[in-house]
Amino acid sequence: MTSLMNHQDPPHDQIFETPFEDPSEMQSEPLRRVQVLLITCVDFRLRSEVSAYMESRGLIGHYDEITLPGASLGVMNEVYPHWQKAFLEQFRLLKKIHHFDHVLFMDHRDCGMYKLVLGEDHLISREVEYSCHLSQMIAIKEHLFQHMPDLTFEGVIMELDGTVTSLLL
Repeated sequence: MTSLMNHQDPPHDQIFETPFEDPSEMQSEPLRRVQVLLITCVDFRLRSEVSAYMESRGLIGHYDEITLPGASLGVMNEVYPHWQKAFLEQFRLLKKIHHFDHVLFMDHRDCGMYKLVLGEDHLISREVEYSCHLSQMIAIKEHLFQHMPDLTFEGVIMELDGTVTSLLL
């Protein structure tokens, strides 16, 4: 058994020397087809509720998931603009290998990322909070689907008790 004490990391300047495989050069045959790409928040409080919701829709084993702080806000925001590139790379790769045709954004109430980026004012009321999430989802939909009009889009928001409300179909 190799001791972790004897492990040596490569020199700092060599960590990223090996390039990642270019998705355009990957095998084009799908590894498996999924129905939905789910984009959710990383919030630990709702992991079980997210799984239960996807199970209630009969989608267990039929979806890919990208998790980002703030879900929809993690995709496009002024505080972390570089996250958009990473998201789009993952989105394109998953589309290429799993051929999903439906995108489901699942935001949630009382989101720390929304508080960080938009401030506490977006929590004045449920209506204002929902409006902020809806505006963000509409902006992403317009951005994504001008390049991929064959996809369908759905946006929902989850309460902290797991109840889900549709914002955008």
